[in-house]
Amino acid sequence: MHTDTPHTPGAPSIATERHAIRTAIRAIDSRWRTTPSDLAPGAARDRLLAPLLACASRVAEPGAAGHMHGVGIVAEAVALTAGWTPETAADLRIHAALHDLGKLGISPDILGKPGPLTARERRSVEHHPTIGRRLLAGGTAPLLQTAARVAGEHHECWDGSGYPRGITGEAIHPAARVIAIADVFDALTSRRPYRGPLSDQAALQIMERGRGTQFDERLFDAFLSVCFAGGPACARGA
Repeated sequence: MHTDTPHTPGAPSIATERHAIRTAIRAIDSRWRTTPSDLAPGAARDRLLAPLLACASRVAEPGAAGHMHGVGIVAEAVALTAGWTPETAADLRIHAALHDLGKLGISPDILGKPGPLTARERRSVEHHPTIGRRLLAGGTAPLLQTAARVAGEHHECWDGSGYPRGITGEAIHPAARVIAIADVFDALTSRRPYRGPLSDQAALQIMERGRGTQFDERLFDAFLSVCFAGGPACARGA
């Protein structure tokens, strides 16, 4: 049976983080029940979400903060191009900030390893969507429910070849499908412990192989439209 703490050498205990996350979720749900308007985009929501986002900021992966920001920028642009409402598209910035929350349970030695991962280390990393979904589970506010789905499904693939559950197509939450595209693009074009950043063009050449297999075709086409308009490349510096 899986636990929230992976069985890898040097893996951190996330009991303290779990308590902080649960406390933040209870506060958000309480506000949702009494003053749901406070969860609309704006200063009140920013203050309410701050403790939860602070937990996500403690992920030990090098460049994690920049990655979360970059994924959110690209995801919002893709969603707007695909015809989502501005409010729903803006929510993707929150989901992007929380999508790798499960990496709190992965050893920093693994997350920052400068060389290839062993099979055991890879299995540990691939457990982070399950950890993230469980950490965010139980919230009643729609924003939290979607965040839990995104955390758990952003490595699922359109054709079922992804992880952790191998779900397919429309069964994957739309927000998770958008985050999946933005996640890969930002990862490829950012510096990693084991390689330098790829150019936007090189990243797109790699990603185009996943159209209709790894990625939802319609959303991927929206992503390409953003790219050809200079969106992600410009917006990542915003």
